[in-house]
Amino acid sequence: MNEYLLLIKNDRREKEELIGENHLKFVQECEQYISMLKQENRLIAAQPLYDLAGVVTLNDKGYIDKGQESQCYVGYYHVYAENLDEAMEVAQRNPEFKFKPSSSIEIRAIKMKEKSTGFKYPIGIGTCL
Repeated sequence: MNEYLLLIKNDRREKEELIGENHLKFVQECEQYISMLKQENRLIAAQPLYDLAGVVTLNDKGYIDKGQESQCYVGYYHVYAENLDEAMEVAQRNPEFKFKPSSSIEIRAIKMKEKSTGFKYPIGIGTCL
């Protein structure tokens, strides 16, 4: 199995509009989605992210903080999938799309080793410590 990172991005203003019963339904569907991924032995990790605090970029004058943007990453899922098509199918089942119309999920294959040197990147919790 290959590993993929599903990076969830949406308009941060949609979270502010998702209140009361709708917010509760959203959280419950996220919990069900996580349970389903666990049952399928796909889930490695999942985590929501706090609101965007800023974006640092480098230009010819040095580092700058671009401040907050309306589109931001709100969470991620680290999953197993056979290939990109299967990872896309996993992403398409995510409840973000139902509750937050601006949502997009970026799918990135995780590089496990360098082809040129054979260097293997650390895996598992605490292996970098």
